[in-house]
Amino acid sequence: MESLEGKRILFREILTKAVVGRGRKYVQNSHRITPEHTPTGVLGLWVIGHVFSGRRVDDAVEVEGSYEVNAWYAYDNNTKTDVAKATLTYRARIPLGYLDPDRVEDLLMVRVSQLEAPHAVEARVVDGEIAMTVAMELEAELVGETRLCVVVAPDACAFPGEKEKKDPVEDDLFADELD
Repeated sequence: MESLEGKRILFREILTKAVVGRGRKYVQNSHRITPEHTPTGVLGLWVIGHVFSGRRVDDAVEVEGSYEVNAWYAYDNNTKTDVAKATLTYRARIPLGYLDPDRVEDLLMVRVSQLEAPHAVEARVVDGEIAMTVAMELEAELVGETRLCVVVAPDACAFPGEKEKKDPVEDDLFADELD
């Protein structure tokens, strides 16, 4: 590799899209549903159809979402079974543990993804209703423009035998010399 000693070194500021903020959170939500018949026991609970979206609120992302719960339960002294269905909503606030100080504020896009799908961690009968806790893990990212300062080394990427390339920007406004 050729030495850069004695060569003029240029600096450039590049504006690029990157992840400029990130956070994640384990979320638990408690819900109650009232089935058609008075339940005597919960036999199973499935969480399906998870949809969600997020928006930035200060130094966090607020996520709103919903999922469908299918609760299989016994009734009439455990002699009959049925399935209760309900669409439930939730709201979660994900703090951004990382936030790039060089981000361009007015051009941010929010991305939310589930790291762990919603699932039931507890379900039981309480006062004639099915009480449940649904858990999931979410991650939020802010994607936006940020500034990078890079060193431009003319001919540093030239292959042996290739003609010398000229740097198209020779303006001193974009160049600084290293001592």
